[in-house]
Amino acid sequence: MFLNKRKLQDEILDSLDPSDPAAERSRLDLRRINSFLGNKRWLKKETERVISSAGGAWSLLEIGAGDGQFLTSFLENERLSLTGIDLTSRPKGIPESIGWLSHDILKISELPHKKDQGIIVICNLILHHFNHTELLKIGELCSAADHIIIAEPSRRMMPLMMGYAAFPFLGKVTRHDMIVSICAGFRSGELSEYFTSKKCELDDETLRGTLRCHFS
Repeated sequence: MFLNKRKLQDEILDSLDPSDPAAERSRLDLRRINSFLGNKRWLKKETERVISSAGGAWSLLEIGAGDGQFLTSFLENERLSLTGIDLTSRPKGIPESIGWLSHDILKISELPHKKDQGIIVICNLILHHFNHTELLKIGELCSAADHIIIAEPSRRMMPLMMGYAAFPFLGKVTRHDMIVSICAGFRSGELSEYFTSKKCELDDETLRGTLRCHFS
């Protein structure tokens, strides 16, 4: 079947000016989709579980941090140093205490973190943008992390059907990009190929269409 292998295509949102009304609508759609999938809730819960079970301070890095809003949800935790990594410039309005690296993740030689801190890397709906060779490079970069916590589209027929069913409630950009994302997504077991230096603690596909992984 056509979903047996990943198929990468350009997503429209990536080429739009952030101030474009179509881009603003798409970001609103994405927030709603994320809420439906429960990705951010799970990522936060999993991160807090790691921190609560270990002592010391931690550097929390989000690859593809977007608007930085996920990182702001950790501001009250004094044990965390927060850093967003994204191609876009630092979002307006996020607190100064959140570090920001505006750079191509594929051109970074070392994860930004504070000395003597554990490292947690978060990837929320970002890895499906990369091809096999690029994912190998990201996996090598993340080998320095203590924990890598991931939520990605599940490349299955059910999420695809749910995506088409949601078309009447979504903008034109999201209708295109969501289908592209699912076709470029992953199935259980596939991401382990890129994080070979780590043990897979969790590899689960949810009924709502997310692949959730935790490597440590």
